[in-house]
Amino acid sequence: MRRYSLWLSIFMLFFTIGLAQESDLQKQLEGEVADYQSLLEERASELSSIEETLGTTANQLNEQIAQRDSLSEDLSSLKSEKKELEASLADLEAQLADTQSQTADLQDEIAQLKVRVEGILINMYKQRGGSFASTLSQAKNFHDLQVNNYYLSLLAEQDLALIMQLDTKAKDLATLQQEQSLQLANLDAKKTELSDNETSLVAKQDELKSLIGNLQSSQEGQLALRANLLKEQSNLENSISQAIEKLEQEKERLRREAEDKRRQAASAGTEAERQVLIAEAEKAETRLAALGAPLPALTSGYIYPIDSPTLVSRYKDIGSGVILTTELAGAAVRAINKGIVREMGFFSANDGYTVTIQHSESLSSSYVNLQATPLVDVGDVVEQGQIIGYLGGGTLTPPNALRFYMIKTNADGSFVAFTDPAGQLGF
Repeated sequence: MRRYSLWLSIFMLFFTIGLAQESDLQKQLEGEVADYQSLLEERASELSSIEETLGTTANQLNEQIAQRDSLSEDLSSLKSEKKELEASLADLEAQLADTQSQTADLQDEIAQLKVRVEGILINMYKQRGGSFASTLSQAKNFHDLQVNNYYLSLLAEQDLALIMQLDTKAKDLATLQQEQSLQLANLDAKKTELSDNETSLVAKQDELKSLIGNLQSSQEGQLALRANLLKEQSNLENSISQAIEKLEQEKERLRREAEDKRRQAASAGTEAERQVLIAEAEKAETRLAALGAPLPALTSGYIYPIDSPTLVSRYKDIGSGVILTTELAGAAVRAINKGIVREMGFFSANDGYTVTIQHSESLSSSYVNLQATPLVDVGDVVEQGQIIGYLGGGTLTPPNALRFYMIKTNADGSFVAFTDPAGQLGF
């Protein structure tokens, strides 16, 4: 009886501790939800106040902001085009280098063959007289020798093979030289295209800088920019918060696609058609399995998403995330812990690409201002510290700045609230 009472006491103690911990977590979550709701209310109030202050000038200023965003999109397109041009240029230069190497090797082979042919000429001259040697020396190619069948017939079989080889090599060289000439022309054209692109980039950057400067030069313009920033922040938060919902929709779509392909395969008219449909079904099923993979066990503690970060904007300064900067523009961005990628995509020219990683049933992180294209895709399992992309994707966000968010979710993965990342990261 005493043993039973002891075990009951221990059970009640742990049960009470468990309830207390659960209560603390619930209170913490409720506090985070309240903080986020307060942030949204403050934002709505600020927007209302700005719109009231601007009055009729709001439309004119919003047109300038729309022009700014259009310039930003043009700038983003030019940057993408520049990357493609640079990649194409590097490919052309590699092809040209390969062609030049082949040409040099072929010229060496031809030089060696000529030495051997000259040996044949000298030998023939000594044996059969100058007329034969003269005919051979005047022949420009194998066709010339074919016309002179008599002299050709006097050649030994091995000598004939050597001259035919020299003729083939000479034709190959002419082909390579023509190809090299074309590659050089393409290279020059691509360099001109890249130069034009860079000129357009500079002009577009200057135009964008001038427009932003004009907006910032007046109090009304600053207010309009602030209002636009708050609206963009809301759009970004909505995009991030819907990541899990989008994921569930994608899983359902893949499930239906796999079932449809299996059904079609069962009634396919030919074996080849059946195999194609089965392969498509298996592809959808593989993708579905990746999206439904269990979450990996978390590593204890979180790491910084960028090296030696400086916290330049705190939670609630511009929204529900923080802005971290590092010394290096285009620096690597790393996963703060293990998890599964739940979202990867282009948000806007202003903000670049975003990646959202689910770490547990209750917590996800989101990384904004990544270049195209991030190194991970939806459904990928990532390790703590794994590089997921590089900074510098947005035209209005500095290339050394990361906009970083942490999201609280329910057990089913549905969105609850954004939470301040500073405490999790140790700021």
